[in-house]
Amino acid sequence: MSRMQRHFDEQDVQRVNTAIGEVEEITSAEIVCVAAASSGRYDRAEDIFGLLLGMIAAGLVWIFLPDAVPGGDTWAGYTPTTKIAFMALAVLGGFVLGTVWASHAWPLRRPFVPKSEQRENVSHAASAAFFDQSLHHTRAGTGLLIYLSMDERRAVILADEAVLEALSQTTLDTLCRDLTKLLAETDAAEALCQTIRRAGQHLEALPRDEDDTNEHPNTLVLID
Repeated sequence: MSRMQRHFDEQDVQRVNTAIGEVEEITSAEIVCVAAASSGRYDRAEDIFGLLLGMIAAGLVWIFLPDAVPGGDTWAGYTPTTKIAFMALAVLGGFVLGTVWASHAWPLRRPFVPKSEQRENVSHAASAAFFDQSLHHTRAGTGLLIYLSMDERRAVILADEAVLEALSQTTLDTLCRDLTKLLAETDAAEALCQTIRRAGQHLEALPRDEDDTNEHPNTLVLID
């Protein structure tokens, strides 16, 4: 099972797809929802956790190793070189284990990642997704991106010119704040569905033309 499948099963994806389709029936806006497992690698946080675990491992070795050796309850019987070797191996082993462990478990990295770094990474990833999905190339400049990053529990909403003029940046910011709050109150799929429909209420200012064509599939994009 992929990381994103733990957040969105097939029914969840279908619920979001349906919400997009319903809104695009009444507006010319092209809505794309992207949900990513994470918006950054946060290697430094992995290293910090690895170093911390290495130090803990060294402490445990210093306290308990002499007792584990028959007839020994202190380090007195060990040469300085042996002591250093044991401690170095403990630090190295703890560091490697910690970095690998933290790379697969966001809660272990999160305490060591500044909020500002999370916010910046999510913003950059959302901007990249906006261009990757070609939302800047819609026929009437009606692209709207709703981007969600699961690890950071942050959201970004970006719009092309026509949508920005119709909704205003203030409305987009409000929708984004509300989406972030919804993440703490309900599941991610429901949070997206509610946000899409709330955006649809404002997007009535951009009614769908009779010759309007769907330029983007009404499909939630999942990024592991």
